Amino acid sequence: MSQRVSDDAMAEVIAETRSDSSSRRHGGGDDAVVTDLPYMHRVGTPPKQPLFQEIKHSLMETFFADKPFHKFKDQSGSRKFVLALQSLFPILEWGRDYNLKKFRGDFVSGLTIASLCIPQDLAYAKLAYLDPWYGLYSSFVAPLVYAFMGTSRDIAIGPVAVVSLLLGSLLSSEISDTKSHDYVRLAFTATFFAGVTQLALGVCRLGFLIDFLSHAAIVGFMAGAAITIAMQQLKGLLGIKNFTTKTDIVSVLHSVWSNVHHGWNWETILIGLSFLIFLLITKYIAKRNKKLFWVSAISPMISVVVSTFFVYITRADKRGVSIVKHIKSGVNPSSANEIFFSGKYLGAGVRVGIVSGMVALTEAVAIGRTFAAMKDYSLDGNKEMVAMGTMNIVGSLTSCYVTTGSFSRSAVNFMAGCQTAVSNIVMSIVVLLTLLVLTPLFKYTPNAVLASIIIAAVVNLVNIEAMVLLWKIDKFDFVACMGAFFGVIFKSVEIGLLIAVAISFAKILLQVTRPRTAVLGKLPGTTVYRNIQQYPKAAQIPGMLIIRIDSAIYFSNSNYIKERILRWLIEEESQRTESELPGIQNLIVEMSPVTDIDTSGIHAFEELYKTLQKREVQLILANPGPVVIEKLHASKLTDLIGEDKIFLTVADAVATFGPKGPLETLFSISDNSSLMRKYKGKSKTRKLCLCLQSIFPILDWGRYYTIRNLRGDFIAGLTTASLCIPQDIAYAKLANLDPHHALCDCADASFVTPLVYAAMGSSRDIAIGPAAVVSLLLGAMLSHDIRDYKSHEYLRLAFTATFFAGVTQLALGVLRLGFLIDFLSDAAIVGFMSGAAIIISLQQLKGLLGIPHFTKKTDVISGIGSVKSAIVHHEWNLETIIIGTSCLIFLLITKYIGKKHKKLFWVAAIAPMTCVIVSTICVYITRADEKGVSTIKHIKGGLNSVSANEIFFRGKYVVRGFRIGAVAGIVALTEAVSIGRTFAAMKHYTLDGNKEMVAMGTMNIVGSLTSCFVATGSFSRSAVNNMAGCETAASNIVLSIVVLLVLTLFTPVFKYTPNAVLSSIIIAATTNLVNINAVIMIWKIDKFDFMACMGAFFGVIFINLEYALIIAVSISFVKILFRVTWPKVVVLGKIPGTSIYRNIEQYPKAFQITAMLILRVDSPIYFTNCNFVKDRILRWLRYENEERAECELAEIEYVVVDMSAVSDIDSSGIRSFERLYHSLEKIHVQLVLANVGKIVMEKLQESKLTELIGRDKIFLSVAGAVITYGPKREEL
Repeated sequence: MSQRVSDDAMAEVIAETRSDSSSRRHGGGDDAVVTDLPYMHRVGTPPKQPLFQEIKHSLMETFFADKPFHKFKDQSGSRKFVLALQSLFPILEWGRDYNLKKFRGDFVSGLTIASLCIPQDLAYAKLAYLDPWYGLYSSFVAPLVYAFMGTSRDIAIGPVAVVSLLLGSLLSSEISDTKSHDYVRLAFTATFFAGVTQLALGVCRLGFLIDFLSHAAIVGFMAGAAITIAMQQLKGLLGIKNFTTKTDIVSVLHSVWSNVHHGWNWETILIGLSFLIFLLITKYIAKRNKKLFWVSAISPMISVVVSTFFVYITRADKRGVSIVKHIKSGVNPSSANEIFFSGKYLGAGVRVGIVSGMVALTEAVAIGRTFAAMKDYSLDGNKEMVAMGTMNIVGSLTSCYVTTGSFSRSAVNFMAGCQTAVSNIVMSIVVLLTLLVLTPLFKYTPNAVLASIIIAAVVNLVNIEAMVLLWKIDKFDFVACMGAFFGVIFKSVEIGLLIAVAISFAKILLQVTRPRTAVLGKLPGTTVYRNIQQYPKAAQIPGMLIIRIDSAIYFSNSNYIKERILRWLIEEESQRTESELPGIQNLIVEMSPVTDIDTSGIHAFEELYKTLQKREVQLILANPGPVVIEKLHASKLTDLIGEDKIFLTVADAVATFGPKGPLETLFSISDNSSLMRKYKGKSKTRKLCLCLQSIFPILDWGRYYTIRNLRGDFIAGLTTASLCIPQDIAYAKLANLDPHHALCDCADASFVTPLVYAAMGSSRDIAIGPAAVVSLLLGAMLSHDIRDYKSHEYLRLAFTATFFAGVTQLALGVLRLGFLIDFLSDAAIVGFMSGAAIIISLQQLKGLLGIPHFTKKTDVISGIGSVKSAIVHHEWNLETIIIGTSCLIFLLITKYIGKKHKKLFWVAAIAPMTCVIVSTICVYITRADEKGVSTIKHIKGGLNSVSANEIFFRGKYVVRGFRIGAVAGIVALTEAVSIGRTFAAMKHYTLDGNKEMVAMGTMNIVGSLTSCFVATGSFSRSAVNNMAGCETAASNIVLSIVVLLVLTLFTPVFKYTPNAVLSSIIIAATTNLVNINAVIMIWKIDKFDFMACMGAFFGVIFINLEYALIIAVSISFVKILFRVTWPKVVVLGKIPGTSIYRNIEQYPKAFQITAMLILRVDSPIYFTNCNFVKDRILRWLRYENEERAECELAEIEYVVVDMSAVSDIDSSGIRSFERLYHSLEKIHVQLVLANVGKIVMEKLQESKLTELIGRDKIFLSVAGAVITYGPKREEL
């Protein structure tokens, strides 16, 4: 199909190319078709919106896209009141047009579903471990409330199998005695909070949250739940009395077979199986002949009546046949005073209510959308949530449990000819009559029949065809489906849900962190550039590499995209060299799918530009959207790249920088790149050598090591050592450890951290050792678990945390999961580091002022309180203040000198050691330590002692050590990799992220066994290392040897070193961590990034470091979900004189086409956004039709969806497009797709959506669609 698109549309594209009279500048080069003329359109920059307007627009688009308050505009007060009532109670609106004909349909359907629901209610109550009458209660009150407040005409309300099972499972895990009164009270409590949850989602317009349970997850969950429910009914069907309370299939089968000889009742089995077969036959008849739907609808009631009469006549209950016995008569009693609003069950009630409420809401909205699409009316999702929430709150006060829309009875309601929600009122009245009059008749109803009714009802929930289609369309969706399915049947309903949601989210994160990049080529005879894998005839341009990024660029993928582009460049250059083709001089990045970019993305492009510059390759951008171009301007990246290298289309970029004249030397090269490519065709010995070189890069670069390299590394190592020794002593105090353990990080005969890194690391510039932020984080987390940091357990926990930090880092590298550290964005790191710098400096006031008693808390309020208390009570030392402030001023002056004059960097590098030496001599001569000046006193000399037997591998501290180690390890890794990337970009070499993780992990594991705490790359000493002229990682070896000498010979010298000097060294070292310029730039580029930055900053200074990390990562995740959940759907117009279609907001001169609405979806379409996209397209259609009607223009006949930015689509997205097609079809509007990518096209074909839409309505470009279905040229 994709090939057909490229072939059949070619003639149309060529025709459009020859007929138009312009070329262009910037934009989505996809649907661009131009002639080679000198004039080019500039890239449009949208007008800058004020901050308040930008926030208001985002909120309106996100939460009020349907303009719910528009109808109140220009209305009188009384009219507004009426409209508000109609909005809250839709029955007041549609009730005005209600007539006898509609009532006839509702009355018949109400009676029909009542005959189905009554026996189902009795059965479903047992699934929830409640008495049968609670099922009837729930089908009386809830449907009445929904009839007044709901917007669906077809949903039939009542208890359902899956929610009943879920509720029973969750409640019984809290209260095992299901017969107790507390169990019933907890059920009412859960129902109340289920209603509160649903109501809150509706009022706050947060209904999108239910979309996080994807279609695939629902299919698997429902199938698993159906099997679990059916298995549970074997108790009633076989007459087993002692049955397991567990829901997993293993426990149930064990319970069934263990009772086979003595627990089964053959009379019960005969009754149950007979009626089960009868029910399945009636379902089959109804399925084969839609007109006989009523046969299946009344069969449960027939089963109940016949079986009850049979048991009553034969008195089978006396032969072991279990019966319902007594059902309480009368109307629902009040249960308002039964709900737990306090006490030990309140938390359980809230938790169970939230879970069951969300599942019930998901099921109801899915059912409502299905029937609304079939009948072509609008279902208001937020009103549905308000209605569902209100009915469950009212239900909880009137002895009901959680109710929702039932698919089986809703289907019967639909087929019986219901017209409105009045059918629910009819059903409710019938149930009321049953409660008042008929309940005694159910006394002899056998439980086996209720079990057979449930089994027959859930059979349809196992949808094998849907599973097969999921496999064909999207393997990840199939994994989510199977995860939910097996989670439910082998564990529990809750675990199944959790697995499904986790896998669905993992899919989104994988797509966001590892977006596709594609090489584009030119389609013959056109100026259209497309993916060469989708269009094999597309040919590349000599001297150019054209790459399209199929995703927004965020912190989570920015480094991957940069590195992927560079790999494409290296691989293509290699292949072109082998084929004797011209090298690459220009790299064009096609950015039409890049709908957004954040600060991390901007930094990645800056690094990419600098790397390409050193390769003498020009970076050219094509088709940035309005948001992207605005941020490129705000960050001054356009000035760096050059305004003349940003184009409206790829065609313009090629016309400007490509080879002149006819392109006769076009070529195609296939991508043969592979992770294991370098091992191909090599001997075993050579493979072993390459493997060792991969693990130990020193074996690779060491072959080319020279005396000149050694000279640079030796000087750099000595210079860095003079800085690191005093810093190490100071940083150990941040971690509440003895100074000896910091020095151990830098030298040891057992090859600890710097030595290990020198052999295994890929960075030439990183200087390894303790770092201020990691030391503070480690100290804060360790002291939280063990307050006495002088104890031996504290030291052991530090080694344990270091060990697990190394294990975490090593695992990330080996499993190639390094992308996980990218979830800590640049903005979050800036805020975190700034906050940590302030906290670190505040903590050092203890040493700087000589305060003996200082808070152990790290928040700024506690720190300031300690300082204030010390000043008030005169708990400070004047001599200490003089020494500390003098050294601090000296250090800050030398830092300023080193910053202003790069050649004098060594001044700042040796300043800390100078301070230590001078202050130590001063204290020794004056004996200031006897006047209250605190000194280091004793540092243990000698090499590291072995600490392998000190690590907790069991006991209560193992989990704590792992938790601390995982957090500290990831923070340390993030800092090291960001430093390594910075210097690698400066020196134009490649940093292997996975090798870095393996090296960092190995060195920390080895370090933990040799009395070291967590080490990482330090920015201050790495900067000194770089400026001192380091050539390789050998500078770390020199540094290590120097510190080894200090450990063995000079440690007694530090006895009189004042702690105030160490505090001044730390303060001076952390001043650079507060990056005001970066914060301002973040504010200009991305407000969401600024929120993450400030969240991390204030989290650090007002709470603690761990919570700050959680806040920053959470905000960053929310940003991704926000973009994925509410993508932009923009209107495109035709730029005059061209066949280019662009966003009319970015290009105001672009005009729309008569009788056509052209929209572009700026995101992949997943379960989280598919309903939003569908609804947004329909709203655009409605708004545009209204505006065109006011202007007396033709109504829209075609909706063209430009899919250039839709890099992927899942099964939920496919279903939403099917619904969109049917909705448009009913209003006589045709759906047309343009520029469908390779992955999306394959999935459209597998789902048969191409056949539904029509193969003749899928085009290579928007231009082709307009040529085919748009007005003639003279009408434009």
